[in-house]
Amino acid sequence: MKLKPVTLTEGEIEQMISHITDGEIKEAEEHSLTPLKDKVMFEGEPGGAVIKDLKGNKYIDCTSQAWTLNIGFCDPDIAYVAALQMSRLSHVRYGFPTVPRLKLLNELTKLFKMPRASFNNMGGGAAVETAMKVAMLRKKGADTFITTWRAYHGASLGTMAASAYMPTATRFPGFGREHFVKVPYPYCYRCYLGHDREKEDCTGVCAEFVKETIKHGVTGPVAGILLEPISGPGGHIEAHTQYLKALKEICEEIDALLIFDEAQTAFGRVGEWCASDLHNMRPDVMCLTKAIAGGVPMGAILTRGDIVGFTESEEHSTFGSNPVMFAASLVNIEIIKRKKLLQRSKILGEKFKKGILELQEKYPIIGDVRCPGLYKGVELVEDPKSKTPAVEAANNFIEEGWKRGVIFDYNMPSLSPWGYDLRNVIKFKPPLTITEEQVDKVLEVFEECLREVTK
Repeated sequence: MKLKPVTLTEGEIEQMISHITDGEIKEAEEHSLTPLKDKVMFEGEPGGAVIKDLKGNKYIDCTSQAWTLNIGFCDPDIAYVAALQMSRLSHVRYGFPTVPRLKLLNELTKLFKMPRASFNNMGGGAAVETAMKVAMLRKKGADTFITTWRAYHGASLGTMAASAYMPTATRFPGFGREHFVKVPYPYCYRCYLGHDREKEDCTGVCAEFVKETIKHGVTGPVAGILLEPISGPGGHIEAHTQYLKALKEICEEIDALLIFDEAQTAFGRVGEWCASDLHNMRPDVMCLTKAIAGGVPMGAILTRGDIVGFTESEEHSTFGSNPVMFAASLVNIEIIKRKKLLQRSKILGEKFKKGILELQEKYPIIGDVRCPGLYKGVELVEDPKSKTPAVEAANNFIEEGWKRGVIFDYNMPSLSPWGYDLRNVIKFKPPLTITEEQVDKVLEVFEECLREVTK
């Protein structure tokens, strides 16, 4: 395949996407309704973990750009299939099948062992809302969902209502908050219910709290329980197997659906195809996005086999059947398989964890290191005994990383109108293609940042 422009020249197109003046940047910043970072990103390392800004500075990206690039930046096979599909058929309406869409329906349902699927082009928030529609259609009259503290399920008005209210970060709470009842996430490092798993068997306490909340705190029928099996934006907190299986039992008891938001955890990120595999279980509905298509925007839900599908009017979108994203997703899955990225995520995740645990012996600011694969969270605290969140240190840590050529990120901002802030967990979620040498470099920079913020 050799693509050549027809209406414009190659030079004109190159100029459009590669060259910009400081004046144009400043003008664009004034036009933007949303905040922009102070660095203009320009180029990614094909299949790798390095991104370069417009000034030529290179960074090891430990965020995979919102956790989407499990197979690395600018994968050549993704670029090829996207261009090939675009040159053959660029778009169809939602109800029209294409070869990539049909093949992906077969591949995803087989891979994740969930027999039915629906796609969108908008990502995780749309997937979550589609999952909620499934639950409401299945159980007539039910429009209440159980969600968790510190959850994040999207930025639409509906998914913001399902998520934790962040009054110090957003100026509106979302629509329909009365349809969501919040329960504590099983955060063992800071147990909200006052237990200590190292000293007692409190396995069933969190799930029992959910059950009692449904009994005494819900006024109408519950359509579903929605949560991330590993809370990402809420602080990289891993729910234990017994808890998740207990939620499945509760859903069976009350005739509701268990919905897992696996936006961040799927496609090898945790060393398995999804976090559900870690627990040898399946929810009733699973939401996917992020790394589903190698950087091409896409979302999906998977369901158990007896779920009744939608009418054409109930679930569709203008670009929701774009064949480019389906083609990219098919190739993305094959790349993960051939490069054995699930195994790589486990191995390099353990390497990073080992390095951080060694640093923990020298720096008591490291309170906890958790989560599987290349989905690591490092919680920073003022001291190990009080576990007071080291919020200022975490913020400074991010800035120090930038100075040293490593992009880190941390969990969601302030979660309380009273100023209680838990934004103190440093995330390590690089492309699964990151090299061992780059992991070593990240650990080196990690220590430099710790040294700087603990002066």
